[in-house]
Amino acid sequence: MRRRVGRIILWALYLLVASNLAAALWVWAHSPLGHLLVARTDDQIRLLTDQAVAREATPERMSALMTARLAESPRNWLVIDALKDVAAERGIAFPPPVQAQLQAADDADHGVVAGLGACGACLLDAGSCQMSWVLACQAPVVLTPLGDIEGVATESWHAANGEAVDRINLGLSIVGLGSTLLALPSEGASVPFGVGANLARLAHRTGALTRGASEMILRAVDRGVDWAGLRKLGALDLLSDPAAVRPFLHPAAFAEVEATAADLGRVAAATGPAGALYLLRSVNDADDARRLAHVSEALGPKTVGRAEVLGGRRLLRFALSLGRLGLWITGAAFWALASFATLLGHLLHHATFMGVRRLRRALR
Repeated sequence: MRRRVGRIILWALYLLVASNLAAALWVWAHSPLGHLLVARTDDQIRLLTDQAVAREATPERMSALMTARLAESPRNWLVIDALKDVAAERGIAFPPPVQAQLQAADDADHGVVAGLGACGACLLDAGSCQMSWVLACQAPVVLTPLGDIEGVATESWHAANGEAVDRINLGLSIVGLGSTLLALPSEGASVPFGVGANLARLAHRTGALTRGASEMILRAVDRGVDWAGLRKLGALDLLSDPAAVRPFLHPAAFAEVEATAADLGRVAAATGPAGALYLLRSVNDADDARRLAHVSEALGPKTVGRAEVLGGRRLLRFALSLGRLGLWITGAAFWALASFATLLGHLLHHATFMGVRRLRRALR
């Protein structure tokens, strides 16, 4: 009788643990990630990143980072200046050899003759020059509606004539023109769309657009463009009026790219266009762009230096933390797993004991 009661209690415990574990896993599977993670406040982001930089921005690491950046060709002076700011913030003086390299690099890259040559190189190949020169030399076209109009007209012309189409350039140009081509509801909202889309298009030209972001744009273009209809347009019509492509676009397909572009516009407002272009290397999808915008608005001009010292992907993780629901589910899952392991151990112990007992009886 006692054994039967004990077995009933034991199996009841098994059932309780299994049901708790199943409930926790079910909630994990069916709850949107946004319900489990909550956005940190600006003060929390600043505090946590300051603490992380205090641990990792040692004199040795700062010298190594600076030496590596100075050895690049072309050099990224946005990042070099950001590293100098972090070093000054931490009270770190670079060793004399590094200071000498800094001075020599500055003299070589910032002279008048060097500047004219660099700008000429940027106009020919944006991927071969410094980020600061990319913006200075290509911004008048690439970062304005003129660049969007040129992008839509050029790629639509290619499509109409059966030539190869740069779908990323087309997609970002479409989003850049926003309210003109996609009938966005608010004219004010088109400003961050335009800035973010144009920065992404410049990143595409310089090879700085991530594979994830590129695939997101390609999906939008493949789903959102009626290629058969686009090829029927007259080339002259496209050149004179890029909005002629509007009937052949499906705005809903560009929603994710629009959201990403808007968040990149927020990043540019917080860090400057050059900072946003550098930070874009950490963006693979719309969620990354949203987190980057949140962190950038909290850190402002310090964002680039923090990203260089801590890593861009790691910096994004400072934007979110587990909320109460996430903590409860995590705790419940760990408790259920621990309890299940304990009961399983007890079951194995009991089975082993009974097996040994039967073996003894058989040997007598």
